[in-house]
Amino acid sequence: MKILFLTHRLPYPPDRGDRIRSYHILSHLARRHQIALASVAEEAAEQQHINVLKKLCMSVDIACLNNRWQKIKSLFYFPTLTPLTLPFFYIKILQQKIDCLLHQQKFDLIFIYCSAMAPYVLKIKHIPKVIDFVDADSEKWFDYAHYSQLPMKFIYWREGLLLRRYEKQIAQNCRHAFVVSQREAEIFKEFLPAIPITTIPNGVTVPKLNRNSEGTYKLVFTGVMDYWPNVDAVTYFVKEIFPIVRNQVPQAEFIIVGKNPTPQVKHLAKERGIKVTGWVPDVREYLAQASVCVVPLRIARGIQNKILEAMAARVPVVATSAATAGIEAVPGRDFLLADEPRQFAGHVIALLLSREKRRQLADNAFKFIRQRHNWEKNLEKMEKILISSASNGSR
Repeated sequence: MKILFLTHRLPYPPDRGDRIRSYHILSHLARRHQIALASVAEEAAEQQHINVLKKLCMSVDIACLNNRWQKIKSLFYFPTLTPLTLPFFYIKILQQKIDCLLHQQKFDLIFIYCSAMAPYVLKIKHIPKVIDFVDADSEKWFDYAHYSQLPMKFIYWREGLLLRRYEKQIAQNCRHAFVVSQREAEIFKEFLPAIPITTIPNGVTVPKLNRNSEGTYKLVFTGVMDYWPNVDAVTYFVKEIFPIVRNQVPQAEFIIVGKNPTPQVKHLAKERGIKVTGWVPDVREYLAQASVCVVPLRIARGIQNKILEAMAARVPVVATSAATAGIEAVPGRDFLLADEPRQFAGHVIALLLSREKRRQLADNAFKFIRQRHNWEKNLEKMEKILISSASNGSR
């Protein structure tokens, strides 16, 4: 097949959740199909990254957005019924490049990665389209509203309502939809009863690590640190949970690993026993040193790759129900679950003080990863659906 593949972030390097999924889908499909990639980039793409994508794709078209200008432009849509997400990711020059591709090439399928890219091609009727929603973006904005104060509560609620209406419009124009977890599928099925929806869980690459965490008391959190749910999670952990841990295990260290830490996150490093790394070349080096991976997310959608990566690295995980809702692992067997600060701290303390508990939990989690989160197996299922969608005509 010849596929036009649209992404709202450049799918390389695979160093954050959305890029990890889009890169693996793209690279899998590129083995047997011709791919034309059209992508928005939130920062100037490095030439080495573009070269990797050019080896996979027959063409690569990128438009770099000006973050500040796109936000200003989006504000003009506030009095309208347009979700602000759509104008933020819409760049006229990329639309022109996509229109040129559609005029010059005969595509069998259009693959839309995330709802933000739908405006570029929703008007196209003669080519079958599929959408990978990944997770329910509209539900994410409702979650933001729940944890916010006015006026942001109103802004987030507006975005959730309008984006949900747009998700319905996307579904009416696509042959099939994909999501990352059964929880997301159930949300969509409540208001999208007509479109077929298939769950394609993320995979994870099992790293080759020399674990050297024995004798240490290091807790690790990984993620992009200007993403609000991550900022909220580490702040909550430092203020509500970590003091309880340190009271029982004074040697405990909390390491926050991830690029673009906000001033709020950097300020946390002033507390005793806390380190904020900023960007690192490979988070696996920190996983190799960690005794426990903590994921105290209070706002979360889809599958948390940080949990999958920790499990694959044989690092025991303590997480909230929000963080693990998209993962079909068994609490108590594959990870420890806690939503209340003292319970969360209690799990962390128990693991720090027991090598055997850490080993057993890590071994169980590793077995779960090998059985459930295999990229090849999951994407072969997706590929079969794409071939069927392309052969069934346009929508």
